[in-house]
Amino acid sequence: MTGGKVWQYGKDSTGQIFAIQRYDRETGDTELFVTGPGGAVRPTPSPDGKYLAFIKRLVDLHSAIYLKDLESGKEWAIYDRFERDLQETSGTEGNAPAIAWTPDSSSLVFWSGGGFHRIDAESRAVTDIPVHVHHEMKINQTLRREVEVAPDSFHLKMPRWPVVSPDGATVVFQALGVLWTRELPRGEARRLTSQNDHFEMYPSFSADGRSIVYTTWDDEDQGSVRLVPAAGGDSRGGAAGPGHQSEPALAPPRRG
Repeated sequence: MTGGKVWQYGKDSTGQIFAIQRYDRETGDTELFVTGPGGAVRPTPSPDGKYLAFIKRLVDLHSAIYLKDLESGKEWAIYDRFERDLQETSGTEGNAPAIAWTPDSSSLVFWSGGGFHRIDAESRAVTDIPVHVHHEMKINQTLRREVEVAPDSFHLKMPRWPVVSPDGATVVFQALGVLWTRELPRGEARRLTSQNDHFEMYPSFSADGRSIVYTTWDDEDQGSVRLVPAAGGDSRGGAAGPGHQSEPALAPPRRG
């Protein structure tokens, strides 16, 4: 903020790229002040009111520190190895690391590449600013837990699409991509089919409980509707397919 003016950044008039706007506190007027390809973020006016420093994205996807002469409007880069900005993000914490002028307006201090640096605005000479931090930290022992990789058996935690037979004696569900059947209340789960060519999904009992209809999926052949005996065994294809099917159902037999 200098001379009754406030600089801020946000989207330009097209809403596509970041631009720096200048707000006049006396008149309440806002004008686009720095815009164009590469965007513009982190407006930082010099203490003497002559220059505005800001960050702009370059063609090679790096970012640079630019200066703008507030009297003539001329813009030029003084450092082209700045940490890449984050104009693609929402910017809740800022779209680029902050930069700051020294009190005499001769240099800029900035962070990039893991360290602090100082650049002379006129000569563009860069010097590193050493930082030493003395701190004591308590390091606790790492919490580790043994995890068996690819065990022969494991507890199933995600059964899908469970359906109970009309007589309440059997449940069929999908797990690990295939259908399983289990006698209620505490029977052992077993495969409903023996195929390994496609995934099996959306089981549904027939009204008499003797058959189960379900859908399949294969990335190359797409999906189909198939029918299998409730006791298990080989399945046979239905009329639907190939395509995308879900939640099939068998109509009850007609009477009369």
